[in-house]
Amino acid sequence: MLHILKFFKTAVFDYVHVGAVTPTSKYVTRKILSEIPADAKYIVEYGPGDGAVTREVLKKLPSDGKLVAIEINDKFVAELGKIKDPRFRIIKGNIIDWSKKIDELNLPQVDAVLSNVPMLHFKLNDRKTVIENTYKFVKPGGRYITWQYSLSLKPIIKNVFKNFRYLYEIRNIPPYFIIIGEK
Repeated sequence: MLHILKFFKTAVFDYVHVGAVTPTSKYVTRKILSEIPADAKYIVEYGPGDGAVTREVLKKLPSDGKLVAIEINDKFVAELGKIKDPRFRIIKGNIIDWSKKIDELNLPQVDAVLSNVPMLHFKLNDRKTVIENTYKFVKPGGRYITWQYSLSLKPIIKNVFKNFRYLYEIRNIPPYFIIIGEK
């Protein structure tokens, strides 16, 4: 319970960047994990928050895999810094900038991008920029998986990615749409 209260406090003081009121539930996390390609070794996570999904991805990631997370909130960066795993790297920054220079992460490829960034707080052009740039660096067959409170990204993702679908998970506060674009 203390964990949820700590998350809520951070969210209240930085709602524009956090965009959630509770950590991602285990039910949403399970659905996200099931959508990551089975052979994924190189994953980028936009807006990992306190690492609820991050920690579970690391359990699934092969020993030679890499997970790079980009987070803007200082408190969450500090919390993520507690994850001691040589396959994990945290970068403090915003995804609008980083989506333009993802090659600087020095990953041989990107198999999947996970995103819990509150894209409704972005200007429409910034949303498009992030999704179009993500498409460019995800390998063929790779996926962009985002969980949002609305389907507002649906038209953009559907227009950019070859394959598109979404799931709905009610067991989260509030419920999430899990939107998947596959290259």
